[in-house]
Amino acid sequence: MKCVLRYSGGKYLLAPTLVSARALMVQEYREPFVGGGSVFFAMRERGVASSYWINDADPKIAQFWTVVRDQADNLCDLLFTLLAEHGNTKELFLVAKTMMESENAVEAAAGLWIVNRLAYAGMVAKGGFNPTYLDESRGVKANFIQNIRRASHLLQGVRITNLDYKEVVAEPGEDVMVFADPPYHKKGKTIYEFGEINLDEFRETVAQSPHNILVTIDDSPENIERLSGFTILRRAYNANIARHGKISELIAMNYPPPNPMILGQIGEVIARPADNDNSPQGKNLKIAALSPYQPVAKVRMDRGKHGLFVNLEPGQRNTEWYTPDWILNPLYEAMGNQPFDLDPCSPIKGPDAPVWAKKHFTRKDDGLSQDWHGRVWLNPPYASLADWIRKAADATWCRNMRNPPTEESAQREHPLCESVVALIPARTHTVYWQDYITNHARVLFLHGKIGFRMPTPEGLVQAKTQFPEGLAFVIWGNHRPFTQALLTAQLRCRGVSDRSGELSDAPWESYWQHRPHLSVNGQQGEAA
Repeated sequence: MKCVLRYSGGKYLLAPTLVSARALMVQEYREPFVGGGSVFFAMRERGVASSYWINDADPKIAQFWTVVRDQADNLCDLLFTLLAEHGNTKELFLVAKTMMESENAVEAAAGLWIVNRLAYAGMVAKGGFNPTYLDESRGVKANFIQNIRRASHLLQGVRITNLDYKEVVAEPGEDVMVFADPPYHKKGKTIYEFGEINLDEFRETVAQSPHNILVTIDDSPENIERLSGFTILRRAYNANIARHGKISELIAMNYPPPNPMILGQIGEVIARPADNDNSPQGKNLKIAALSPYQPVAKVRMDRGKHGLFVNLEPGQRNTEWYTPDWILNPLYEAMGNQPFDLDPCSPIKGPDAPVWAKKHFTRKDDGLSQDWHGRVWLNPPYASLADWIRKAADATWCRNMRNPPTEESAQREHPLCESVVALIPARTHTVYWQDYITNHARVLFLHGKIGFRMPTPEGLVQAKTQFPEGLAFVIWGNHRPFTQALLTAQLRCRGVSDRSGELSDAPWESYWQHRPHLSVNGQQGEAA
């Protein structure tokens, strides 16, 4: 949607990319410095959350968006009347400046919008009339007014407030994402009526917040230090307002984006949390699998060096998500209702582990450095998949198969594992997918998005949001019992599709054809 308000420092061009960099699970979206609202409207159009809250410290801005939400027709009618009476002129600008102080909310909103359209760089509080907008036909136009009605539609049901930003960031909530775009240092007080904030206070506020936070802020050594513990990117952009040419800003997040590849599209990664090279501290997310035969573990999870888990402090939410039973049950049935031999990505060991397996590797064990064996369930951290995928392909290969994925597997007499069954995002564009999946595994795509479950003190509950990416079962080694079980199971999604193509001559097919393998009922049998 086109911008309703022109706003200095707005993120209209960057908004689609920021949508892609949103947190993985978002139930509520908040924007404490909404301003022109470019990012909010982009998020709203994509439907990334079930509820939205926008806020601005400037009461005129908060009132404007409230009028757009609740009285769009009255506002548009008044704007058309003013345009007909005064034309697209400086006179209209001067009338609008007076209207901004009206006690009538619709009149004040109309005045603000006109001044925003005709002032230098849209600076409502401190900008003067810019005659070039009239010459270039970029001032007040009928189609710009009609855009207000489109914005009103997107604002329905949205909470709009005029509060201190700290209240918005700090208020509790479930699966909250906050996008914070505070006034930039040395620019805010010259552009906005409610200008600069105390950035040290801002740092403390976002550091203490339990929510996923995405920040855009001006580039400085001080701000890089303030955002320590975040993943920080530097992005260059054109600063037409200040006439300084191309300068840079910082984009920082305290959570792993759904697709880490998006970081390179935003800018240069200049800092990551010191304790984790793959995903930001405090918001590491792993999607684990929950055995239908075992209770949820009521334990303290450890945060791993590969971003597996999170630390649970008193009062802190558990951000782990668990695979629903309807996905796992066909896999257990394929093994005759027997457990997997190994889960290398487990938070704990023993009968209370969330994955039903004979053996578990935890963060302390570092599953990547251990030998794998037998039938393996693999649901690795989605922010750092490449090494796990490589190991899965390596562990199921040997020198008796063509096209070995690794040098080590080319020297091995027999595979280390019979099967590795993984549930991962279908990121077919990645290098690891091309190197270790395309010609080395069977792939079954799940139709539709999947809703996971979240652990609570009372047990598991269905999450209100769904995983934002498509998922796929990737099966290395002897896939047949699992493939057959998944293709014939009554799954609670729109289906499963085998897109692996004709693989009758695949290296692993010919290898397992002449060896005992698991039938669908989990018993040993000869290949047909």
